[in-house]
Amino acid sequence: MAEDHEERLRDLRERLYSRGVPPLPQERRELRDEPKEVPVSWLVANTPPPEISPIVPLISMRRPKTSYRVKIIVGGLLFFMISLALSGSFLLFGKNVISGNNIDIKIEGPFAVGGGDVMEAKVSIANQNAVPIESATLILEYPSGTQSTEELGKELLRERKQLNRINPGEVVNIPLRIKIFGEENEEKNIKVSIEYRVEGSNAAFLKEAEPLRFKVSSSPVILFIDNVQRSTSGQEIELAIAVSSNAPNEISNILLKGEYPQGFDFSSAEPSPVSGRDTWSITNLKPGEKKTIKIKGILVGKQSETKVFKFSVGVPNERDRFSLASVFTTQSKEVMIEDPFLEIKASTNGQSGDMVSIAPGGTAQVSISFTNSLPSTLYDGKIVVTLSGNALDEREVMASGGFYDSTNKTITWDGNDTESLKTIGPGRASTVTFSLTARKNSVRTPQISFSVSAEGNRLSEDRVSQKLSGTISKTIKVESTVKLSSSMFYSRGSFENSGPVPPRAEETTKYSVYWYVKNGSNAIADGVVTATLPPYVAWLALSTTPSVFSYNTQTREVSWKVGDLTAEGEREAEFQISVRPSESQVGQEITLVNEQRLKVTDRFTGSALRSEASALTSRLFADPEHEGKDGRVVSKNE
Repeated sequence: MAEDHEERLRDLRERLYSRGVPPLPQERRELRDEPKEVPVSWLVANTPPPEISPIVPLISMRRPKTSYRVKIIVGGLLFFMISLALSGSFLLFGKNVISGNNIDIKIEGPFAVGGGDVMEAKVSIANQNAVPIESATLILEYPSGTQSTEELGKELLRERKQLNRINPGEVVNIPLRIKIFGEENEEKNIKVSIEYRVEGSNAAFLKEAEPLRFKVSSSPVILFIDNVQRSTSGQEIELAIAVSSNAPNEISNILLKGEYPQGFDFSSAEPSPVSGRDTWSITNLKPGEKKTIKIKGILVGKQSETKVFKFSVGVPNERDRFSLASVFTTQSKEVMIEDPFLEIKASTNGQSGDMVSIAPGGTAQVSISFTNSLPSTLYDGKIVVTLSGNALDEREVMASGGFYDSTNKTITWDGNDTESLKTIGPGRASTVTFSLTARKNSVRTPQISFSVSAEGNRLSEDRVSQKLSGTISKTIKVESTVKLSSSMFYSRGSFENSGPVPPRAEETTKYSVYWYVKNGSNAIADGVVTATLPPYVAWLALSTTPSVFSYNTQTREVSWKVGDLTAEGEREAEFQISVRPSESQVGQEITLVNEQRLKVTDRFTGSALRSEASALTSRLFADPEHEGKDGRVVSKNE
């Protein structure tokens, strides 16, 4: 049987692989009625059943293959069904999904604000989700020194504002009004965030906004320290700390803190400190007002050693009223310990500071004292003053008992002209004086400087002559000149005026008010012109520069913020008023604008400068069509 099987396989192979060979004739078998046992697998029995063709075993050996097209079709159907399920889920349940990215929160405000001024800002919250947010709370974090505008002196650090529910698509705007304090040019920021919950959840979510960054444009106060530049060890010195208002409104509850160098022994102060020996409280400071604190003490140190005094003024801390929450400004002054054998002092117009200011054309009276601090006598004393500066009028230098050399611009005193300099006993002083005058003509940043050198001879223990000397320097700054002028117009100006001229009782007449500011030699800052209107005059809210004009209905005060001006700068403005006189004013020349006042700060000298203009009346002195005409009120029947 095996041989027959092999024979058939060979025959089959030849039939399958031969080319052009005619097929072998098939053998036919007769059908029989007798049953015949057939093996389950002809491979097991090694003999194929006679009824099965020899090709059958070969075909049965092959494994059926699935078409790749069927796989692609099935995969596509599965992808479509999954996509359909996801889309349906989003359509059915997506409206309940909330995202912090759909909550828009921002804060808007100015880029700069003056120290002590009120800042107005706005926080906007927009819910762009399809569902509301619950228990919304706005959280505000303020910089140090921020105060409330509602509660005087209350410090704000962190504030929470309850907003509760914000509906889908709703925008909530929250206005902010706070007082900002800080040093000039100090950068600060306000942080804003919102805390919220969603329905059906106890979890709290937080969304933060980009902080509002701004700069403190000016300090509300000016701090100046007046002290001697040099001192001998063991001598008592005096410091004068001047705190001046630089704000348009009254400042209240401010604190001055001092830091003394090592070797300074505090003696007294006027007024006395409110805490320890270095803290003073200023209850209030009106616009333009200056308050001075004088401190005395003994300074001890080595020769040529520099001692630094530092003072800061600002807002007190709400939790500790004797510490600073925010600093307005800080000033430092140095005092050098000089040779203890000589002591030279100079005062200008009674002021001993290193820098004083005078008006243009003003005179400075200078007194110089030369004191012998030695236990032995000094001989042949000499004092030399060297003058300089663009405001010095050389023809107006007057030296009492000394010689002024205009070539070298020096004043010299010695024992030949001043008897007290020939011999100066221990602890004795020789005093000389001179005066000088500042130029009247305007030059930029005018000033006069002078240095004082003093010398004397002493005999040492071995009888050898020794020369001792010392020097000090002082500066006299000349203030700028500012001028305010004003006029009343009817026939000219920026506005259309109407009504009877001169004014008639119980009828309305409109006028234009003209203000003009002219500056002098130094740059000025924070210029403001103010004036009040009589009760029968009305403010019409019309001006050439509305952004810098304001009117207080309670005090009836008109305010024009002139701002800063360069040297020799000028500025002008106009506004309109109306008057309705009464019969009781018939025959009178009535006042339309009361006395006007200009206040500025001299950037060069630090002085507060002022100028005034007379009241404006119904008599139009400057109007070309009505100049010189009577401005008295006429009766309504005339």
